[in-house]
Amino acid sequence: MSFLNSNTILYKHQYSTHKQVSLSIFCGLSKAFYVIKTDTLLNKLNYYGIRGVANKWFASYLVNRKQYVQIGKTKSDIEFVKCGIPQGSILGPLLYLIYVNDISKSTN
Repeated sequence: MSFLNSNTILYKHQYSTHKQVSLSIFCGLSKAFYVIKTDTLLNKLNYYGIRGVANKWFASYLVNRKQYVQIGKTKSDIEFVKCGIPQGSILGPLLYLIYVNDISKSTN
């Protein structure tokens, strides 16, 4: 976070404080973390200066993850997670902010 702040990487109008007025609201983000393309996110991290070892660390965190579902004693097969970022993680919201950081450019 200190890297992002010191290099003013996050778009300053991406979110507002309680004293500011929002001009647009995006809805339907309940499953937003599930659909993030990890290769796109890693490219954006690289673009914003998170390269080399740091980018490889993020790649190891995001790529080749596996999951299964368990109900009672019954477990599903283990499957690779093809996209998305880990839910409930400390990094998840920050990675999402980086992923959508350039959304304001799509409305110009």
